[in-house]
Amino acid sequence: MVSKGFPPKKKRGPVARDVNDIRHNRLTLRAHDDLMKLLSLRASEAGLSRSAYIERLLINWLRADPRNPRIDNMGKMAPSAGPTPFEARSTEPLRIAERWNRFSQAHELIFGQNAPRDWFEDADSYWPAAVGGHLDPNDSGDDPEEAEARRLAAKKPRQRY
Repeated sequence: MVSKGFPPKKKRGPVARDVNDIRHNRLTLRAHDDLMKLLSLRASEAGLSRSAYIERLLINWLRADPRNPRIDNMGKMAPSAGPTPFEARSTEPLRIAERWNRFSQAHELIFGQNAPRDWFEDADSYWPAAVGGHLDPNDSGDDPEEAEARRLAAKKPRQRY
């Protein structure tokens, strides 16, 4: 017999995430076993899973580029009341030039050459593009066929083995 005086028990587990905080895209990395071993080693040193370590590397690389908008630790574009990256070139030229210098040095360390100067000067390389040429900021950048296949796959129930 169930007593009517007790409140229902709360479900265990983590709190449900906000819809905007859910990661729904997957990135596949095709790499040599030796590279995967190195990534696993460095990830364990950092106390992270290999996937989280690679995500952190990508996010920090994109944060270093002054042409990109601000992104949070999850990779989501942070709402900004300030100028866009392109507008910041004229409102804060010294700060942007300093950030570009640091990014160019990092680019040289990683790729063996400075970042092309036209990246800095071309309005279309900034997010969002001043003239055009970028995807809609709300678009995931996926191939439409892949996006449709993923949408259809999400409707199908998963098979349990």
